[in-house]
Amino acid sequence: MPKEAIIRKHFKELCDRKEIPFWIAPRVRYLKECDIFGVFDALIVRNNQIVPIQYTTLHNIRARERKVKSFLERARVSIYGEVWGWDDKDKAFLIIPVYSDN
Repeated sequence: MPKEAIIRKHFKELCDRKEIPFWIAPRVRYLKECDIFGVFDALIVRNNQIVPIQYTTLHNIRARERKVKSFLERARVSIYGEVWGWDDKDKAFLIIPVYSDN
């Protein structure tokens, strides 16, 4: 199973266990995913707000954080999002909040 599929599985399991409503961008041709705005993998609902999520490996978390921040700056939008990095060792996600005040 590809690494992204494993991380998606952990993401779904965590959201289901914590009863967090979520939506993942559907797969399209050739089993490739279509990211939301070309950046985010999923949306969750927390505290009556929609939060876009980019999930990745713990190793790539800072690169994905830069990717999200770069998108927000280019798009000139103010939004709160999160980057979730899966840690195989701890079997948990490290969550980094990403803000933009454009």
